[in-house]
Amino acid sequence: MLTGEAYDEIQLDGTYLSGGWCLLTAIDGASGDVLGFQWTDTEKYASWKALLDRLPPPRVVVIDGGQGLASALKASWPEARVQRCLVHVFYETSAARPLCDPVLMRVRRCYAWDERS
Repeated sequence: MLTGEAYDEIQLDGTYLSGGWCLLTAIDGASGDVLGFQWTDTEKYASWKALLDRLPPPRVVVIDGGQGLASALKASWPEARVQRCLVHVFYETSAARPLCDPVLMRVRRCYAWDERS
């Protein structure tokens, strides 16, 4: 929904739900408010573009690094700066490391990482 309000940071992510649905969300990085959402089957270019085109471009976007979103950002918000989400980077890099890896152990201590969550 276009309100004319400008945002410094918008966080974009997709959440996969049962039944084959994916919910794309745009969240205000300052307040945590949901700014918009889009139902889709996968995180594809057309679905992300439909969501982005309903919102004013922010100064910075935080993304997981998926290709569909990256392409949609170039088309819809070419001036926005892009920041990779550090939580996604951590998950992607830690999957290939053993649990006893010293780097992972230091990161877990820094962020009080709880393996049970």
